[in-house]
Amino acid sequence: MNENLVERQNEEQMDLSNSQIKYGGKKVTFDQLDSEMNEKIKNLNSIAFNKYLIIGTCVRLNISSDTIMIIGYNYNQNGENYDYIGCVYPNGIGEIAPIIFNHEQIERIYYIGYTTEIGNKYKKSLNNCQNKI
Repeated sequence: MNENLVERQNEEQMDLSNSQIKYGGKKVTFDQLDSEMNEKIKNLNSIAFNKYLIIGTCVRLNISSDTIMIIGYNYNQNGENYDYIGCVYPNGIGEIAPIIFNHEQIERIYYIGYTTEIGNKYKKSLNNCQNKI
């Protein structure tokens, strides 16, 4: 009897892998969803290795466990240049002083901020300026 139950559970798991779920307004299989998620991860990784992440991007730095949201670029403090200025998320800059940091200090990306074509062009110009230095 237990063997029949295990066999039936295995069959149900097989059926589940071929079933469809609703994702992004369309029905997809788990394999399609897995493929799409892997593609998104690949795209996020390519963004992560590209200096100057989009404003609004939330990251963790190797110097803190706080989530930091990027709010600006190319910050200069006391004659020293930093790639980013950010604030602790979700507090904002009202309660806690802005955090200045460099791209190399980013340990993890939690969220990629909103962008438009204009934002992408601006980010590309920042990257081009950085490559010339």
